Amino acid sequence: MKQYYKYFLLSFITSLCICSLGVTQDVQLKDRPLPKRHNECHLCHVKKEKRFMPSAQKTQREHEDKNLKHGDQKISCNNCHDINNHNYLRSSKAYPASFHNSSPVCAQCHTERYNDWKKGSHGHRSGGWNKKKTTWHCIDCHNPHDVSFKKMKALSPPNKPHLHKEK
Repeated sequence: MKQYYKYFLLSFITSLCICSLGVTQDVQLKDRPLPKRHNECHLCHVKKEKRFMPSAQKTQREHEDKNLKHGDQKISCNNCHDINNHNYLRSSKAYPASFHNSSPVCAQCHTERYNDWKKGSHGHRSGGWNKKKTTWHCIDCHNPHDVSFKKMKALSPPNKPHLHKEK
């Protein structure tokens, strides 16, 4: 019985050491170069009447390349972009955001996914246990203006008879 406790204690300590390896290492965000004109929004949006877009889905001609199809279609530009200064994203103390790290903007509505992303269980994380870890931003995979995905057909599992031997 004493032997059992020794093994249990040794296993427990080993598990704690292994878990602490992953916790102590910082995960770096993927470097995200900004568009050339990312800080020029205020040039057009300085007047109060230009702070809002005419409708949630129809953008002004300057933004006609932006096709807003996000969520249940009841959102507008100002759900993500700061209403008072368009050079910034909408941010909060709980989710501070910038154009270099826009994922906290997504967290304001997608909290559960964001928490999964921060833990590394949603999204793309590269690097091994002993290497520098890098995490991609939400917008590296999801277009923030049109987040819909093409419908995909599920494929049948591969035929591997050696895994399904009859007994």
